[in-house]
Amino acid sequence: MKDIRQTKEAKEEFTRNSEILPLLLRDENITYEELQLKLSKCRREIAELLSETSMHYALLSISHSKGHRVAKDINSLNTREELEKELDLVDFMINQTRSRYTVIKKKLKPLIAWKKVAEKKLETL
Repeated sequence: MKDIRQTKEAKEEFTRNSEILPLLLRDENITYEELQLKLSKCRREIAELLSETSMHYALLSISHSKGHRVAKDINSLNTREELEKELDLVDFMINQTRSRYTVIKKKLKPLIAWKKVAEKKLETL
């Protein structure tokens, strides 16, 4: 994956040039399969585009809603109910991301430990 700058300018450039963003800015969710068909890309390429989008926008990718979309513009949410519903979805994504981060940190521990031992042995060879 390429390095993603998270500056205002980078977001503006991404917004101008993204082929996936217009599809994700709709009110309804769009599935991987629909994205693959509309963009003529393989699943891996779609995953990379979604990942890049999530570096600039609040991307909702919730399995029970079958698809992906960017969180709605806060200014377009005019009722308490609409705002609470969108907030619940964003909160779900935050918790899901934190959970994945915790698992990744746990997976890193044995790798780092192994690397440290290997580097010490390398010094003696």
